[in-house]
Amino acid sequence: MSSQGGFMDLIRKYNSLCSEIKVLEAQKKALRTKIVNQMKQNDQAKAESGNVVVTKSDRTKVAYDLEQLEYFLLSSGFTSDEVMKSEVDIKKVENLVADGRLNVQDIIKYADVKEYTVLTVKELEQ
Repeated sequence: MSSQGGFMDLIRKYNSLCSEIKVLEAQKKALRTKIVNQMKQNDQAKAESGNVVVTKSDRTKVAYDLEQLEYFLLSSGFTSDEVMKSEVDIKKVENLVADGRLNVQDIIKYADVKEYTVLTVKELEQ
């Protein structure tokens, strides 16, 4: 029975840690938001505090509606060899845009563009 009691203690401890982690994650998220906002306000990409360095970089993520994009490209006269693997080959489409054969404005409606910020914190060696 004592091994069962020890197991129950593990479960309680695990649950307690999960609860603490949730609280810490919420605090971390709030602090991250404050740091990012302050860095944006100060037009900073990097900040230091003692031996801690924070780097902020803004990035863009694009996700296409591949089914709709495929229909558009094929109905626009592009061959499947130009734009398809077993689905639309985004690299080939990007090359068509880069070559000037396709206008990005024509395909942007098939894309889900998301802006996001990456915040990196490193502790410097002393």
